[in-house]
Amino acid sequence: MITRICTLLIILTTSMVYSQNITLLKNFNPKVKALNHKLSINKDSLDLSCECKIMKVDIFNEDYDQTFEIKDFQTLISLRDIPEGEFVVEVYLEDKIVLMHIVKQKPFDVLTEDKKKVVEAQGMMLDEKMQVIKSTPNQSIEFLLSGNKVERHPPKKKKFYWVVKKSNTEIAANQSMKLVDLETVNELISINKKELSTEIGKNNKLIIYEVYNSSKFMRHQLKNPSYFKSSNSEVFNVKPIYDSLN
Repeated sequence: MITRICTLLIILTTSMVYSQNITLLKNFNPKVKALNHKLSINKDSLDLSCECKIMKVDIFNEDYDQTFEIKDFQTLISLRDIPEGEFVVEVYLEDKIVLMHIVKQKPFDVLTEDKKKVVEAQGMMLDEKMQVIKSTPNQSIEFLLSGNKVERHPPKKKKFYWVVKKSNTEIAANQSMKLVDLETVNELISINKKELSTEIGKNNKLIIYEVYNSSKFMRHQLKNPSYFKSSNSEVFNVKPIYDSLN
């Protein structure tokens, strides 16, 4: 029985045509024009090149987080292994962070006509384009191979926060904004409180907003750099959870 199931698994794997469906929402801010960012010819990788060094790239959402150490002027990052969903991409250059957005829709598995009967015999359903759209629980390959004991654990949701940091000195004033996790938030708050007690950093400002949906938030933020100042929103808490002014 197991041999037949494994054979079917091999047949299905070798007969499926994998199709990527990835969209890149580019950052058109003139200040980041030095970074060329696009999808590869096959639309399955992120193609980056820059006049200055690319230090690292973070790709993440509430359920996924991966960092790629680069330290080069160009790189090609495969997107084949990231799950379906909307992702924030942070590209760390030597002097700035460039934000962009990736949407990966569910890939489809196209079966040839001669495999249709084999697939349907295993309790799977196909649509008019011969794409697998459903598999009955008691006959799925995963269910049978696991001895009828499939246990799924949903990934833990990761929280993100939008940070606005302003450094004010007698010489110059700088502002940076980025999306960070809770651990980084705690570090930034600790540093800010120490800065406020010094003569040099007493005018520094730190504002932190809780983000409910990082993908949707970044989509709005990339379109409108002042979006975080909105008076109401469903994707983030417009009232800061931390404000050094208060």
